Order: sequence, then structure tokens, then C-alpha cells
Amino acid sequence: MPPRAKKLAHGVRAPIATALGENNSVESEKENILIGPLSGGDDLELLTRKLETLSVEKDNALKLLQVREAELELKTTEEQRLQTLLETKEEEQRKLAERVRKLEKAKEFRPTINVPVNSSATNGSQDSKKKNGAKSDKIKKPLSPFMMWCKEHRHQLKKEHPEASFAEMSRLISEKWKSVPEEEKVPFSERYEIEKAIYQKLISQEKREAEAMKLFQDEENKKNALELLEQYLQFKKEEENDGKKKKKEKDPEKPKKPTSGFFVFSNKRRPQLLEEKLKITEIGKKLGEEWKALDEKQREPYEIIALEDKARYAKELEAYKLKKAMELKEAEDQDREHAKVVKIQALQLLKHKEEIDQVKKTLKDEKMKKKRSKAPIDPNKPKKPPTSYLLFTKENRKLVQQQKPGASFSEINATLAIRWQEMSDEEKQPWVDKAAQARDEYNKALEEFNCKKQEVTPVTNSPVEEQSKV
Repeated sequence: MPPRAKKLAHGVRAPIATALGENNSVESEKENILIGPLSGGDDLELLTRKLETLSVEKDNALKLLQVREAELELKTTEEQRLQTLLETKEEEQRKLAERVRKLEKAKEFRPTINVPVNSSATNGSQDSKKKNGAKSDKIKKPLSPFMMWCKEHRHQLKKEHPEASFAEMSRLISEKWKSVPEEEKVPFSERYEIEKAIYQKLISQEKREAEAMKLFQDEENKKNALELLEQYLQFKKEEENDGKKKKKEKDPEKPKKPTSGFFVFSNKRRPQLLEEKLKITEIGKKLGEEWKALDEKQREPYEIIALEDKARYAKELEAYKLKKAMELKEAEDQDREHAKVVKIQALQLLKHKEEIDQVKKTLKDEKMKKKRSKAPIDPNKPKKPPTSYLLFTKENRKLVQQQKPGASFSEINATLAIRWQEMSDEEKQPWVDKAAQARDEYNKALEEFNCKKQEVTPVTNSPVEEQSKV
């Protein structure tokens, strides 16, 4: 029983015991009353009232006992509920800690793959240039003949009509353009055609490069996905073999942080305290107390060493940052060169793909020509026999449709294929036998068909014999 429940039970038992003791005394008094001689009517009435009073007190004590027992039971139930709730919370906390531990482990995974040049990065840089007011590399559309003419004559019309609003100026320019003779519009039209041809050429080249980059990125993404998967599997394998947490790798070239006057003092004083065979905690405490007890003059030698080390750190840190900035610049230059190489590789890949597509198209065209040039198929010719798999799908398709009423045609085919693959050779044997029987029947029917065809087909003379007859 919990301590609180024991304490409460003890508190309940005391008044109950007292009440029971009183009841025992009441019983003894009852006996004395019954045994003792009656002195008179007044005494009898007095004793009767006393007996009734004691009976009432006894009933009250019993009721109090029942109430205290009910309270004790309620307290015990509440403590059990709280204990269960506490255990549940502890279990949830344990599971949460386990999840956090796994996430911390996953954070240690550091893939080492080369990220391909992404067109979205280029677009993002162009957008940032546009926001910052810098010139964008986007190819501009050529101005129409009307816009070219407006560009040359707007200033003059503005001088002639200085008070005209934007809408009025647009109307005046439009009317003026309509009144321009056709021969004066020719130079603008010719210039527009030239710029339009240049624009279309640049746009087609840009589209081709974008298509090439997309094709190249798709290939690179496939390679990177496989490499990333291999690295992750290797990471998981090493994690299982070695449960120890790996320390975060530090840059070996980064300068060591400067020390303080207290650490200089501690490094000098610690060996002396170690000789006294003090505990590590005691040494740390003693070093702190001794350092606090030193005045400024006593601390000065240690602070000078710390200042010198701080100056050393600042100098080394500046050189480190300069070196890292140069390395970053070199990396950016390499990225730009790599982007150029990637573009060339992408164009070569696109060209190779186009050549393959052209070969496929040629083969397809030749196949279609051969198909068209073939003689029409004889309707009496026997049809090729179905395979064992086709027989299986034909018999089981309706069953799958009933099991999956909302499934598409492709999903049903996939389900049938999976079931066929999971079947053993013995289970497949009935359809294999049916397919063999159908193949034998087909071969027999085809042989009969060919024999009949040879009997019906007339023997034609060769071209030489026909010419000799002529």
C-alpha cells in the first residue's frame, strides 16, 4: 500500500478504535445495568436514556467508520489512477526520446555527391538581378515597325503637344502612323524582319540548350540517386556495426581559440595539485578559489600571456578567412567552368539522343513500309496459339475484376502479372499443358492450310519464259 494510504488508514483507525472502545464500555455498562439491582423508577429512566445515548453514539461511530473506509478506498483508487497515468507518460517520454535519438543519428548522414548544375539556380540569379536593377540576360523581343516609328517620333510629337495626356498622346501617335505612306514604313518593316530572324535564331538556340540541360540533369539525377542510396546503405551498415556517436569533424586548418589568464594559471598550477593526490573535482574547485584570491598584480603575468595568445589568434584567423575566401572564389570559378563543360556535354547528349531518335524513326518508317507492302493476310489462316500466361489471364480476369471493382485495366493487368509470378511451376502446369495443346493444334492446322494453299495457287512462269513466248 502507498505511504499516503497507510497514513490515512492509520488516521482512520484511531478514532474507530476509540469509538469501539467506547462501545465496549457501553456494553459493560449495559451488563452492569442489567445485573445491578433497580433502585427505583427514576434510576431506571435515567439508565434507559443513557443507554439510548450510547446506542446513538455507537451508530454514529459505525457510520463514521464506513465513511472513512469509503474515503480510504477512493484515495487508493485515485493513487492507482495517477500511478498508471505516470507510467503512461514515462512510456511516451521514452518513445519520444528514442525518436529524437534516431533523428540525431540520421543527422550524422553526410552524403558526398556532386550536385548537378540546376537551371532553376540560373533562373533564380536572373530574378535577383532583375530585382536589384541589374541587366537581365533574357533575350528581348524585337520591336514592331509601329513601335520603332514611335520611338523615333514620340519626342517630336511631345514637343508639338506638350499638354496632351498619355491617352491623347497614344491616339495622336496612332493617327499619325496611319497617315504615314507605305514606302516610309518599308525601312521599319525590313528592320523588324531582320531583328525577328535574329531573335528566333537566338530563341531556338536557347530552347535547344534548355532541352539539353534538362536531359543532362535527368541523367545526373539518376546517377546521384543511386549514389546517394549506396552511401545511405553504407552509413546504416556502419551505424549498426558501431553504435558510438561519431564526433563532429573539425577543420584542421582553423586556428585554435585563444586561452584566458585563468587557463594559463590552471595549466601551471594543476601539476602541483596532482602531486597532492587530490580528486579532479577538488582540483577544479581549488583552482577557482586560488584564482579569485589573486590580486591584479599577481594575475598580470597570466593575463599578458593570454593577450599575446589573443593577438596570435586574431592574426591566424584573418589569414584563415582570407584563405577560405580565395578557396571559395576558386570553387566558384571551377563551378563556372564546370557549367560550361556541362552545357557542352548536354548538347552532345542531346545530339546523340536526336541521332538515336532519327534511327528509330527510320526503322519505324521502314517497318511500316514493309508492313504496307506485304500481301493481305488470308482470313482462313490459323491464328497463333495463346501462351500459358495469356490463358491464365483470360480465365482469371473476371475474378480479379470482382475482387477489385474500381480498378483500372492497367491495375488489373499488374495484379494478374504479380499473381502469375508468385505461382510455383506446379501451379502453372495446367496452363502450360493447355498452351502446349493449343500450339500442337495450331501447327497441325497451319500445315493443312499451307498444303491447301499450294494446291490452289497456280504455277506462274518466270519472266524469262514469258519473254521467250513473246
